[in-house]
Amino acid sequence: MSKFLAVVPKQEETFDQEPPVDTIIDPEQIKERVMDYLGAVLARCWYDKPLLRGLETNAHRTLRHLGILLPDELEIIFEKANKERPRILIYEWNQERTFKRRICYLQMIMMAGR
Repeated sequence: MSKFLAVVPKQEETFDQEPPVDTIIDPEQIKERVMDYLGAVLARCWYDKPLLRGLETNAHRTLRHLGILLPDELEIIFEKANKERPRILIYEWNQERTFKRRICYLQMIMMAGR
């Protein structure tokens, strides 16, 4: 289980306020593990509606509430159009911040098998 999933906000807590910065996931590993962390956050969005609204409003601040502090060169964009499944896009900026490239996107898809 990922460390940040143990950080559960109180029911009355909202994600529209700046979080206290006290939980830090190993900064050296964040770029290698960002898809694992964000995949777990995306899965949690299906049942945690305040988290979903927080990501729609300000993804970076909401991730900080969960203890995920992203490096400056990573940009996260959260999309949810109408009734589509939520999607998290991950971009990486170059050092001069003049160009960003899309690394990948994460989207939950339900599959059934027999």
